[in-house]
Amino acid sequence: MVFKIRKWNIVQANGIGLMAMILILYFIRQGDFSRQMLLFFFGSSIVLESLSRTAIRYILQHIRKKGFNQKHIILIGNSRVTEQYLERMQNNPQWGYQVLGILSDTLVKEETYHGVRVLGDIGRLSRLLEQNKLDEVVITLGMSEYQRLEGIV
Repeated sequence: MVFKIRKWNIVQANGIGLMAMILILYFIRQGDFSRQMLLFFFGSSIVLESLSRTAIRYILQHIRKKGFNQKHIILIGNSRVTEQYLERMQNNPQWGYQVLGILSDTLVKEETYHGVRVLGDIGRLSRLLEQNKLDEVVITLGMSEYQRLEGIV
């Protein structure tokens, strides 16, 4: 389904480009152009753009599965969202996310939670950010912990 949507977006973009080119040729009073060549360019650009995007996607997936081009993240909090997030990251290694650990006040430091190490309580966040090894911080607090959100941000 997602691939069909992306393909449709490519067709739309090239269709708009084709219409803009025809409009420009009309306004500069250039009536001597090959409509067949425009249609050939329209079709070939759709095919080539789709192929190049697919090739790039597969190359990046292959590189990420080997451990390169990874985004290092930590999760803050312990909730059902944390479990779902970890499950999705583990099921899709081609996305390139590597979860370094979890910060939680409810879990014991140095134990593992769904295969990910607990780094300590939420107060350690500032020290981890100072090390500058993180690409993203994902806040997965439970509803009962949302009063802490302002202090974390």
